[in-house]
Amino acid sequence: QRVLLSEGYQQPQDDQKLLLKYITQHLGFSGNKPVAALLIYQYLLHSRSFEVTKTGVFDSILQAINSATEAQYDTRSLAYWLSNLSTLSVLLQRSFRTARTATSVPYRRKMSYDRIYQANQASGLAYLSGQLLDEPGASHQIDAKYPALLFKQQLVDLIEKVYGLISDKLKKELNPLLELCIQDPRTSQAKASVTSAGLGQHNQLTHWLGIVKILNSYLYLLIANHVPTILVHKLLTQIFSMVNVQLFNRLLLRRECCSFSNGEHIRAGLAQLKHWCNDVAQELADSAWEALRHIRQAADFL
Repeated sequence: QRVLLSEGYQQPQDDQKLLLKYITQHLGFSGNKPVAALLIYQYLLHSRSFEVTKTGVFDSILQAINSATEAQYDTRSLAYWLSNLSTLSVLLQRSFRTARTATSVPYRRKMSYDRIYQANQASGLAYLSGQLLDEPGASHQIDAKYPALLFKQQLVDLIEKVYGLISDKLKKELNPLLELCIQDPRTSQAKASVTSAGLGQHNQLTHWLGIVKILNSYLYLLIANHVPTILVHKLLTQIFSMVNVQLFNRLLLRRECCSFSNGEHIRAGLAQLKHWCNDVAQELADSAWEALRHIRQAADFL
């Protein structure tokens, strides 16, 4: 960072090329802060890019980040970029004068901007911004011009894009196991001739244990990359809602699956999920558990 900023005004084009070169690499974290986000912020702050009415630096940074997320599609890399984008977005939110932000930024989808900066949520990105106050320049108020304000909105769009990629990958891994969590009694009876009842129940529980293993893997990657709590909680709630809808609808649309044995299997599987929430992710998944209330009620009824 010192190398980048030491000659910032003498050769800005060289510094920009150097910045774009380094941010596409995995720079890791300083404490719990992603280095790439801090590097981008400090470069833009010292080069006064926020205060100019015409510049191409923002487009170059966005293009570099887009290329990196598309080239490195694994979950670890996506979690890394989600952390960087969230941190950078918070730094800009704290630095730009709010009055100007409200009047100068074009309208975006309601979900994007207002909900991601919910100041009344202790676990939100607004809370994360409080942890970044010691970052040089983070509390300095800037009269940002239109390119910088647009850049801030585009960062929020990128957060949604990367978050969506992670969510889609997780759903894709879970779907095959969810298909096996409810058995057609006719299929179960056919298997009963070659499998004992106890072993059959164990096999069904294996599907739920597989679901827990996948959730645990994703949670570990998100926490290891310091993804803001609000985004982790949102992801878990969304995934639990998907599990709730898929299993409940399958029971609703296939009467032959509404059996006592399926009720037992689902309840035992949900118990495994509840144990995981209590043991590993209670702070993150406690309220997300409510998203499963319909399938929990259906299992109890059966």
